[in-house]
Amino acid sequence: MGEASSTTTTTAYDDMLLKSFFAEVSEVERDNEVTRILSCFKLNPFEYLNLPFEATPEDIKKQYRKLSLLVHPDKCKHPQAKEAFGEIRKLKNDLTGAVTGFRIGYAMLALTLILKETIISKCSLAKAQQLLLEEQERDYVLTQVNAAKEELRAKRKKQLKKDTASKIKSLVDEGKYDQQYEQSEKFQQELKLKVREILTDQEWRRRKMQMRISEEEGRLKKDEEEQKEMWKRKREHEEQWEGTREKRVSSWRDFMKTGKKGKKGEIRPPKLKTEDPNKSYVQRPVKRG
Repeated sequence: MGEASSTTTTTAYDDMLLKSFFAEVSEVERDNEVTRILSCFKLNPFEYLNLPFEATPEDIKKQYRKLSLLVHPDKCKHPQAKEAFGEIRKLKNDLTGAVTGFRIGYAMLALTLILKETIISKCSLAKAQQLLLEEQERDYVLTQVNAAKEELRAKRKKQLKKDTASKIKSLVDEGKYDQQYEQSEKFQQELKLKVREILTDQEWRRRKMQMRISEEEGRLKKDEEEQKEMWKRKREHEEQWEGTREKRVSSWRDFMKTGKKGKKGEIRPPKLKTEDPNKSYVQRPVKRG
């Protein structure tokens, strides 16, 4: 009971601090935040919420509440704010529903960004929060982050081999030197860019695979339609052949009955007369008058 009361008090205190903060925020800062959201990398929810990759679920919820209030059209006079809020209300059911998959969610998000930029500000924040609060989806993003870190660490290791002083310092400090470097602004910026690169590559591979699947499905469908058309023509031909069977049989029977008999009035060849050796001339019929 005491813990619940303490949590409620903490939430109320946080809300009070947020209201106090927004009362001091200038219109320029609000416009800048809308511009930042409109121009940030579309495949990384951490960038939408302007959070580090180590952010906890509580950090995500708090940052989302903060940014969504910051770009709210009642508070923000940015020309795209009202349009964005109108679209957000239309997409309320979609935003409150569960995200079925990281890649599906990002495909929808990317399509949304391409079709209409005015819905990005608050809508994208909600999408980003949903993705990061889903354990499976968040793990996917963090897997790419870890892959990016490993690439950068390997690159730095090669560089340290050429820099003896830095290499010695790294060994003496027992890893603290590397840890400090990874917490630096330079490393965090490099990490952000590397994560962008990896996420973009993964999305590109997914789209190419989807394109190949679509092409293969189209080819199979075309082959199936051609097979159906071929069997249809064959069936029609067989039905037509079967339909004329009686006529063909009847014609054949008539031919067999009348084919060997001579027809009346037809021209016949003249009869040949045999030669008589006792007569020196050829007999010709005598016409009697």
